[in-house]
Amino acid sequence: MDIQKLDRILKDFYLISGMETSILDADFHSIVVCRPSDEDFCSAFHRAPGALDICKASDIEHLNIVRSSLEPSIYTCPCGITEVIVPIIKGDSITAYLISSVGIEDLPECDIQVLKKTLSLAPRLKEESILPRIKELNHLPGEKINAYYNMLKMVAEHLSNDDTLSSDSESIGRLVKYYIKNNLSRKLTLADIAWNLHCSTVTLTEHFKAEFGITIMDYVTKKRMDLSEKILIATDEPLREVASRVGFSDVEYFSRTFKRYHGVSPAAWRKANKQV
Repeated sequence: MDIQKLDRILKDFYLISGMETSILDADFHSIVVCRPSDEDFCSAFHRAPGALDICKASDIEHLNIVRSSLEPSIYTCPCGITEVIVPIIKGDSITAYLISSVGIEDLPECDIQVLKKTLSLAPRLKEESILPRIKELNHLPGEKINAYYNMLKMVAEHLSNDDTLSSDSESIGRLVKYYIKNNLSRKLTLADIAWNLHCSTVTLTEHFKAEFGITIMDYVTKKRMDLSEKILIATDEPLREVASRVGFSDVEYFSRTFKRYHGVSPAAWRKANKQV
């Protein structure tokens, strides 16, 4: 399985469409994910208590429909966002799924309708914080939604005829590693990773620890520290920017973590190791 090639395909599609898109394997585990940012609508909604479970249940329900029918599905998620699932088929069986969040059908008061649904599912969200995220979603007329739907079917057909997905499936542990590698600058939690791989946090942690002998979050910290070392040596970026690039929103917390990991502060480490 050529994950890097799949990643490039999704990124190219995102540049055209602006749509959050994932490729899932036959067991509904995410292979690659391309999404806007930590501040998009879905990311903001998922931070609300119970929201990840709501989205996961909706995804699994419709993935099972596609698995049974072998046909693409276009539907609205519990918040009212149009979603598409297209199966990638080789022979008579599904080898993977293309799943994409298309946007909102641009109808009168569509933002208000999505806002009402969202707040009914996650009442602790603030209207003033989530409404701007709704307005940033793709607002598309019905015919353009259908056009993107057809584009996704073309991408799926290309992957069905390509050898990118033809080799053995990746283990859950290796899929976790790949997800972490591509999302180090984001806020990473076990719940977020588990949702993207469509499995429980218990399954995720057990598989990862058994395969690599380290916990997922310890691995995340290690990779962030490894990347921060490279940035500190190669650049003169302020510590706040270094912290942001390796997934820390708080520079003080980054500095404490770095010192706990290396025994010295980031500034002292840079001074001692940077080439003159």
